[in-house]
Amino acid sequence: MIDNQLLSQAQNGDAEAQHQLAEIYYDQEDYGNAVQWYIKAAEQGHAVAQKDLGFMYDTSKGVEYSVEKAMFWYEKAARQGNAKAQRNLAMKYYNGNNVPQDYEKAVYWFEKATEYKEKQKDSDTYFYLGVCYKDGSGCTANVLKAIEMWQIASDMDDDAAMYQLGSLYCYGNDEAGVEQDQTKAFLYFEKSAMLGRGGSMEMLGECYKNGWGVPASIENAIYWYEKSAETGNSYGQFELGSCYFFGEGVEQDFTKARELFEKSAQEGHELALELLGVIYEDGLAVQRDIPKAIEYYEAYSREASSNIGWSRGQYKIALFYHDGNGVIQDKEKAFELFTLAADAGDSDAQSKLGVLYMTERNDPPSIENIKKSIHYFFMASEQGNVGAAYMAYQLSIMDGDGDPIANSEEELQQLRVRGIRSLIFAAENGHQTAQLELGKRYINGMGVPYNAQEGFRIITHSAENGNTDAMIYLAVHYREGDKIEKNVELAIHWFKAVLEANPNEDKAMVELGRLYQDENKPIDAAEYFAKAGGLGNKYASVMAVFNYTIIGSIFLYEDPGFSFENYQNALRWNYEILNDDTDDTFKNECIENLSEIQLGLGTILYFEEDKGDARPYLSRASQAGLKFADVLLGELEARELTAQRRPKHDFVNAFNTIYNAIRSSAGTFSSDQTALAYSFLGDKLIWGLGTEKNDTFAYENYSIAAQQNSRFANFANKRLTNFRRNSFGGYEYIHN
Repeated sequence: MIDNQLLSQAQNGDAEAQHQLAEIYYDQEDYGNAVQWYIKAAEQGHAVAQKDLGFMYDTSKGVEYSVEKAMFWYEKAARQGNAKAQRNLAMKYYNGNNVPQDYEKAVYWFEKATEYKEKQKDSDTYFYLGVCYKDGSGCTANVLKAIEMWQIASDMDDDAAMYQLGSLYCYGNDEAGVEQDQTKAFLYFEKSAMLGRGGSMEMLGECYKNGWGVPASIENAIYWYEKSAETGNSYGQFELGSCYFFGEGVEQDFTKARELFEKSAQEGHELALELLGVIYEDGLAVQRDIPKAIEYYEAYSREASSNIGWSRGQYKIALFYHDGNGVIQDKEKAFELFTLAADAGDSDAQSKLGVLYMTERNDPPSIENIKKSIHYFFMASEQGNVGAAYMAYQLSIMDGDGDPIANSEEELQQLRVRGIRSLIFAAENGHQTAQLELGKRYINGMGVPYNAQEGFRIITHSAENGNTDAMIYLAVHYREGDKIEKNVELAIHWFKAVLEANPNEDKAMVELGRLYQDENKPIDAAEYFAKAGGLGNKYASVMAVFNYTIIGSIFLYEDPGFSFENYQNALRWNYEILNDDTDDTFKNECIENLSEIQLGLGTILYFEEDKGDARPYLSRASQAGLKFADVLLGELEARELTAQRRPKHDFVNAFNTIYNAIRSSAGTFSSDQTALAYSFLGDKLIWGLGTEKNDTFAYENYSIAAQQNSRFANFANKRLTNFRRNSFGGYEYIHN
């Protein structure tokens, strides 16, 4: 119902009444009558009516759309100081909405709109003016000015401005002097999210996921990703999908991930397209479908916001054709796609071309192909591809006839300097082999200043990160004291680290065996030599025999049981080598070891008869020329004759065997063997077993036994206490 008085005033030419009447018709959605009264008021110079009339032409309400008339009336109102008209003009120029895009005019009118009284302020004006200042669109870039504008808009509850402020403080801007303040960023995102902005909800999820300005909480992150996804925000959908894809904070669910990626992809999120390609490429909760994967990768290329995104999709597709994975193999098409992707900036494609020019494309081999390979590896290296950086280094130091990879000595030196830089980059970014190589260069002063300390530091870092070659390098140098202080403990540490990383690395086992052997620790040495021998290392097998034999000899009288066990181990390994018809390398050493082992076993069985017969072992040792075996064989015979109560003259052979063995031993007996042998001979002489009784000669033999640094010397000493001088200057044994 139109008020008659208002209608009368409007009909009588009252511009304010005409505008009010137009507003009434607008609210009643009678746009035709609204336009007529807007026109009348506008033509009289009513600024608000001019702004509103421009809006009617801009939105085709009650009139035919006309951008010219919309701009005409917006500008009329704007020049009268109407802030909303100024804002509308600025937005038209900012967006290029049916007018030529003109950021300078947009900034001009945005700034004009900020000059007027408080009630005319509009948060959009300050938000978009802030965007222009940030991007330098139509004005000199000024991030601090952008912050000022966004803060004003934020104070007017503009959620978009809050999001921009949150993003700026979240990452900081060193060039503009804006310090990173993730706590402040979180508060802006939180306030914006409470106003319903999906992008801010997604960023709250990022804050909780990464602990930006708030304690990390994957549960809270997922809550905000879900909230963001519910608003239709493609980033929220993608991040929530990623959580399900990787099983981060939720049970892994490729179906949910795919559904969320599909929604995100519909909104243009390019990474969602890439992961959809992965899902169909790998058949994750769907039927494997390579053509569909290719479709998604192609879409990823089309939708990519940068050359890198486009090239990434091309690279993925190229891999399918190169490998014939789900499509007919076409290496030429793959090569074309790799080249397109590489030239557009994809580092993996560049690295792949580097490999191809060394292999498939290098047929027949040519220096030109190697140069192309170097070119692409360097391209990938400059984009941060660590593996490519190392390969660029490797190729840059190639040698050939006249160093053909370079056209001149100067070019060659430049290439190698560039290669060293790539090596340093790769090492600094965690490439373990590059770290080892760079460390060696510092230690040897090759291409970099000599600095052994720095070299070993870098190699240690590589070893600590799991590089077994670096571990071996450190272990060897610590063992030898080569350009670093000798440290056996560290050498052992790094060889053991090799075995932790690779339990079947027999070379490390051998080196540990050698170290322990040098440290006089045969038990540890035998353990590692035996492990390596078990893996087929013949040298280790021989050294296992050697160390088991040493252990047996050390514990022969102290712990016969343990000694016997080690001699048996030695015997087993020895026979394995001797019975191997495929390799004669170490057989002579084993034959020499065999007699020592047999003597050890025979000695133990001599003392511990209940464990077995000593004779077979002693007989074989005797045949090999070990004289102490003869001593024990003679004593065994004497022991049996005594048990049989045989007459003394039956002991002749036993006596002669012991006597002749001692005479021909030529100092080859150990202290224990000497003490035993001479004590045995003394016993035969005092009793006249197999020989005439001769106490003086017996005394001499016991005296030799007593002088030995042996546990058996005590027996001889006790015998000596029973001797006394006789009247002839000799000795007489007193039998108790």
